[in-house]
Amino acid sequence: MKLRFERVEEGRKRIRIAFIDSDGAPVMPPLEATADVHFPGQDATSTVSLALNIHQLRLPRFGEYSIDVAVDDRQEASSPLYVSRIG
Repeated sequence: MKLRFERVEEGRKRIRIAFIDSDGAPVMPPLEATADVHFPGQDATSTVSLALNIHQLRLPRFGEYSIDVAVDDRQEASSPLYVSRIG
């Protein structure tokens, strides 16, 4: 996962990633991390790459879930995750 920050957001950030089911309930405890956002040169934006190793993710049924991303306790993004039967 890659997050982009603007220059005014420079500094240490708390990042939380939650997997949410279609009823709005978390399917596991949220993943939490910190990242230091730096700006080399005069770049207007900077990115932070996160590699996620998720051992405890269980999606109990087919359907739609969401991956919610919060930075410094503020919801910043949500991406759908569709789980379907193959075959």
